[in-house]
Amino acid sequence: LAHSAWFGADHPQALMTMRILACTFIEVGELMRAQELLEHHVLPGFRRHLGSEHPHVTTATCNLARTLARCGDVRTACRWLEEARPGSWGSFGAEHEDVARAMRCLVEAHLLVGQLGV
Repeated sequence: LAHSAWFGADHPQALMTMRILACTFIEVGELMRAQELLEHHVLPGFRRHLGSEHPHVTTATCNLARTLARCGDVRTACRWLEEARPGSWGSFGAEHEDVARAMRCLVEAHLLVGQLGV
């Protein structure tokens, strides 16, 4: 990745580029590559540089949860989304678009495992 060479692999701009690449992997069905990138590079880097409550962390967590759900691991997806919820709500509020998107992902994941009683 060009941003990695220019800024360093752990720079927030390089991490954003990696998140976008992971989303591309998701779209083309390369789910394991997306999971690896998000879980082991993007999320830890964003947390280290931006803090756990930043919307980029919420968005990347939602991307990881979608990937896990598509791989059939919906329960783990729910756990990731539950972990992201408290911080992002407190800092940005439920109306923030990244928080709202993560909450939609969480509801969808809970529906998949039948935890809403619907």
